[in-house]
Amino acid sequence: PAGAPLTNEDLAGLRQRLDPRSREDVADFVSCLMHRAPFPVFLVADELRSKIGGPAQQDILRSVSEADHLDHEALRALPMPVLCVWGASERLLPAHFLPYYRQHLPPHARLGIFERCGHLPSIEQPGRLVDIMRAFISLAGTEAISHVSH
Repeated sequence: PAGAPLTNEDLAGLRQRLDPRSREDVADFVSCLMHRAPFPVFLVADELRSKIGGPAQQDILRSVSEADHLDHEALRALPMPVLCVWGASERLLPAHFLPYYRQHLPPHARLGIFERCGHLPSIEQPGRLVDIMRAFISLAGTEAISHVSH
């Protein structure tokens, strides 16, 4: 869940990390994405570098500014069911993002913290992610039905 306010320092750090210049930079990037980076990352480092540091990705990254974030009042006012999943080993996004979401998500939001998981729960813990999403969808459907029937 990106979208919390970024300082210029945060943004500079993200830009640097998302513009890998060497195989070591790619390894650093992957280690920030995952709780435990896979050993063979160097086998695909050149391909990853071309994907991460490609022109389209860099254009998007350059267009982001300190003003680009989710407004906390609009976030708090979201009426629909909300599920936020966060890896406890998150190292790509700044540390203050999780407290921001804890403070500003609507009261009905669900927050799932995945231990031994970084930025990519869909890769590191896909089964657990599917389970939490199924439970959330089931609960959200039940809550939506009860709101309609009252």
